[in-house]
Amino acid sequence: MAAPLPAAEQRRVRSWSRAYRDLHGAAVAIPEEVAAAHLVGTAGTIKIPASCRLSCAACRAAARNPVRVVTRFSNLGCVKFGSACVAMPPLTLQLDARCRRRPLMHSWCSVRVRAMAVRRFTGLILDFAGVLTSNMVEVIELFEAREHLRPGSFLANWATPEGRELYRRLELGLITQHAWNEGFAALLGISGDNLMGRLLYFLDPAHDVLRVARQARAVGVRTAVLSNSLGRDPYDPYARYNLAGLFDVVVLSDDCGLRKPDPAIFQLTLDRLSVTAASCVFADDTEANLEAAMAMGMTVVHALDEQETASRLRNLLGLAGR
Repeated sequence: MAAPLPAAEQRRVRSWSRAYRDLHGAAVAIPEEVAAAHLVGTAGTIKIPASCRLSCAACRAAARNPVRVVTRFSNLGCVKFGSACVAMPPLTLQLDARCRRRPLMHSWCSVRVRAMAVRRFTGLILDFAGVLTSNMVEVIELFEAREHLRPGSFLANWATPEGRELYRRLELGLITQHAWNEGFAALLGISGDNLMGRLLYFLDPAHDVLRVARQARAVGVRTAVLSNSLGRDPYDPYARYNLAGLFDVVVLSDDCGLRKPDPAIFQLTLDRLSVTAASCVFADDTEANLEAAMAMGMTVVHALDEQETASRLRNLLGLAGR
């Protein structure tokens, strides 16, 4: 049997799930458990179980999504570290050439791990503001500067019970955008004239993420926009995006009387896409929405940066770079 994994290696192992979760390549150490044998050049298959206790929901979701595993190891059983199985989904492993004839007994072999995912996702759901658009925090900061408001005042008022209730009612279609304009303007102490339009004045398309959505749809992935509505009159923030033309499904919360993170609106979107939660990727900039989607079995991406979000989505969906 292989020697116990050193403490330093155990720390490395704990970090692997994070890299594997996004299907990124990484240099790792794999224990060679078979005594008195040598590596051979023929391809074989190993199974890396996902039966161990995973520490976070993201890692649990990753472990439910295995990928085909091919390696140049021979006679290699389950990869274990001490008494626990590795907390990771399977990946394609390529053996470092310098290790090919090294004895397996009590030794470690450095390999390059490369995610060669079989396309397993059939659905992609994207939030609107902050995912298909520029970062909302930056948009709000520019709004505050343009309106000569104290920095942070918008989010501070949004976090009050009155501010949250105004947003809840707007998103559910219980009040008009005009009513939201007047109500939130009163909290800020400014004019309510087209406040939503003024707030979103600097909102621009996230072209890299939109490009990924087009790529995904072109290869057969069903795509949807799922947005907690910002209202559409007098200012329509969705108008310039041609969402109905770019996506298979568009779900706006005020149309159905549901809003994220209610699981019902996620299920409604999945049903309209005709995909399962386990086969779907969801990107949003709000953690509460991601947690709800993950609890249903979706693979999630926390979208904070346009280029990083686009890259992670491409990797998950097995799409070519731009």
